Amino acid sequence: MIYMIDFGFSKRYIDPVTRRHIPDSKQKRDFLGNYWFTSVGVHCKGKVPSRRDDLEAAALMFIHLLTPGGLPWTRNGVPKTDEQHMRIKRAKQSARPEDLCRGMPSEFEEFLRYCRRLKFAEQPNYEHWMNEFKALAHDNGFTDIHKLIWPPPQQAKSVPRAAPRRPACTSSEIENVLQDLAKLQLNHRPALADQTNTPTPGAQVAKPNDAEEEDDVIDLTGDSTQTREKPKNSGPHTPVRIKKFERLWQLRVAVSKSTDNAALSKIVADFATVLKETGTSKTLTIEGFSFLDALRKRLGDPAAFMQPMRTSRARSTSNLDKEAEPQPAYVKLDLVARLKREVARAPDNKALAQMVADFGAVTNRSSSRTITKDGFAFLEGLAARLQALS
Repeated sequence: MIYMIDFGFSKRYIDPVTRRHIPDSKQKRDFLGNYWFTSVGVHCKGKVPSRRDDLEAAALMFIHLLTPGGLPWTRNGVPKTDEQHMRIKRAKQSARPEDLCRGMPSEFEEFLRYCRRLKFAEQPNYEHWMNEFKALAHDNGFTDIHKLIWPPPQQAKSVPRAAPRRPACTSSEIENVLQDLAKLQLNHRPALADQTNTPTPGAQVAKPNDAEEEDDVIDLTGDSTQTREKPKNSGPHTPVRIKKFERLWQLRVAVSKSTDNAALSKIVADFATVLKETGTSKTLTIEGFSFLDALRKRLGDPAAFMQPMRTSRARSTSNLDKEAEPQPAYVKLDLVARLKREVARAPDNKALAQMVADFGAVTNRSSSRTITKDGFAFLEGLAARLQALS
């Protein structure tokens, strides 16, 4: 089974308020997506994605799966550095459709060119290309296309036959039941609802005299009229489920009150746990950003922690700061991956505060504001580093 498409970064292309196509923008966007199959416009030019880019990504996946060597820019794996990333972008931009589709049916080259000719808000002709590829499959001997549909069509469920109904009672059977009921001796029976006729457990019943036997009088004695205290419920206490925003706000308050790195380490670990436990949604809400902001301020405040005195003079880093190259504009995935690698080598709380600020800023700039796997790794590394610096 091949999963070609997921909806991790999907969004609506029709505005739910205006009922119109989302607007295009000339401002270059940070890249967020797959390095190999994202369209040239989105990946290399920073354009806003639309339906045309989805089709181009599908075309690139088709070409990659149907050519022996795959797409040329995929042979070196996922890029680890900016230089490798730029090499992929240059290779993708310079690749011509006729070179990518050499040896393949002409429909694939035509489909790729069609995708790249579409306007931003133009609706693709899905029906035309579905018929084109169905005809191509039929011409190449794939006649049972319906077998490739997944999930397969559900078979009609057989309805179990109902059990035969029991025949109704005959009039003679009903008459026999009524006669049996009439023979029952129900005279002078105490009513169940009359609690005075029901002996209390532990009460002593007096023996009736001969004169009292006719009336079936029962003499109740003992402490049955005394009230007893109801036993308290000693069962297990049902835990109360606290909502996500309440837990995040509690952690934000705890950050402001913390006075050492060990406490902050536990709070950060709890923060990551809360985000992981909230179902499939790993989106950073306003409470999450408030937590990161409070954590950044707490780490950057030198008065909040007692710094141990050192007997050796710290090495000056002024020359290193002057010689340092300007930091490149990392996209979200690259920046978070770098933070994950460097958090274990952070020298002090001030450096950790800057990392938290960078992490919050790049997450806030992304369209989905989701915490990726590298993001959780960064938070776990941050907790471990705080514990090491405590």
